[in-house]
Amino acid sequence: MVIEALWERLGIKKVLSDICKEKDVRVDYERALLAMTANRLCDPESKLGVWDRWLSKVYLPSCKGLKLDHMYEAMDLLHDHVQQIERTVFFQTANLFNLKVDLIFYDTTTASFHVDQEDDGQQHENAVLRKFGRYDQKLCLRR
Repeated sequence: MVIEALWERLGIKKVLSDICKEKDVRVDYERALLAMTANRLCDPESKLGVWDRWLSKVYLPSCKGLKLDHMYEAMDLLHDHVQQIERTVFFQTANLFNLKVDLIFYDTTTASFHVDQEDDGQQHENAVLRKFGRYDQKLCLRR
């Protein structure tokens, strides 16, 4: 119930339902995507595992008529409309928190940088990013 409430609150149900109506799709791909998402949050399985094993163990009556092909087709629908869905979730989330979004943080944990020369901290007080070796300290930019 919590997952489904978040699904609706984030606008995912509406945007997917609208896409299905627009495409005149008779299969409820929105339910298939909800089932796969809920599965990922609970007990991750493959699409086959969701359809074959997981759905029989959970209470999701709206997903009762789903077929395995619906899982794969739903992923195609998601892929084809990912920008529209991401946009909806982004603005709905910003709306939920009454945020004015000026800056987005991006996790670069797995990114690495290679430089020929280190930054010279004596030339510029914020020159701390480009250093040889591992840099584990938090970056604090001075004003």
